Amino acid sequence: GHFFGPSSFATHAIGDAQGAVVVDKTVPLDIVAPLGCGIITGAGAVFYAFGLKPGQSIAVFGTGSVGLSAVMAAKLSGAQTIIAIDPIAERRALAEELGATHSVDPAEGNVVGAVRAIAADGVRFALNTTNVAAVYQASLAVLGMQGEAAFVTAPAEPLPVNLQHLLSGGRALRGIIQGSAVPRIAIPMMIEYWRQGRFPINRLITHYDFADIASAFADCEAGRTIKPVLRMG
Repeated sequence: GHFFGPSSFATHAIGDAQGAVVVDKTVPLDIVAPLGCGIITGAGAVFYAFGLKPGQSIAVFGTGSVGLSAVMAAKLSGAQTIIAIDPIAERRALAEELGATHSVDPAEGNVVGAVRAIAADGVRFALNTTNVAAVYQASLAVLGMQGEAAFVTAPAEPLPVNLQHLLSGGRALRGIIQGSAVPRIAIPMMIEYWRQGRFPINRLITHYDFADIASAFADCEAGRTIKPVLRMG
């Protein structure tokens, strides 16, 4: 078992009962499939770890499945300003379709300046879904007073943190795993939001036959696919 233990391509798998979530059998499995990792992480970060309230602001660095789930959750939570930062134009466009009020191309240069041009006093929350050290720094720099930055994976290289910046503004930096969510509560909730048309998980999914698993990995790595879902048989 990889990562949390249950990963498998078998027709049956053994897992801890605490990790099992019962879902309605009428829900398509391809919709359920991605909920247990990336999507619960992004949405849970907004719903639970941040507890984002209506009228607040958030910057999301990276718009893969984690980042786009955070964007959708921020829209559901009533965020006034949702800024999506990603170098891939198609993903920025999708982020705006899913709820982002603004998008920023980091390739254009000063990401912090671009975010500050949108939110002059800084954002309340910043979610870094990447492992790039410079993005950790940027996520802290865009925070307003009492702002909170979070990350979901460790940086790929040593990361110096400006503690004075945190101290002087009462800011915080935290790690988030699985969105700080309780899956038995969060997963049925997300499914219900999907049924209502308010959490369009299907917009993130690209289907592949199991025989094309190598293509699924390659497309995901290249950024052509956000969330590949394999169909067996």
